[in-house]
Amino acid sequence: MILNKEESLPLSCLQPGESGRILGFDVEASREPFFLRLLEVGFLPGERIEVLNLSPFGRDPISVQVMEGVYAIRLHEAERIRVVRERS
Repeated sequence: MILNKEESLPLSCLQPGESGRILGFDVEASREPFFLRLLEVGFLPGERIEVLNLSPFGRDPISVQVMEGVYAIRLHEAERIRVVRERS
């Protein structure tokens, strides 16, 4: 689903208030139970995702909104979620 690799970036690169569209997960992540759980709750390709907050010390975890849910995820997990930044 990634058409132009230069446009995709890890979710961890977005700042609070920025949003993007989920493209998918890194290949290694797709085998881990945590990422299967993310799929179950709506982290699906094409869904809009917005970074709401970063933790003040070390930025871990971050809070994100997908559909109607707000989730806290660790930075190393966010680095494995590929997104394309939405243009304002």
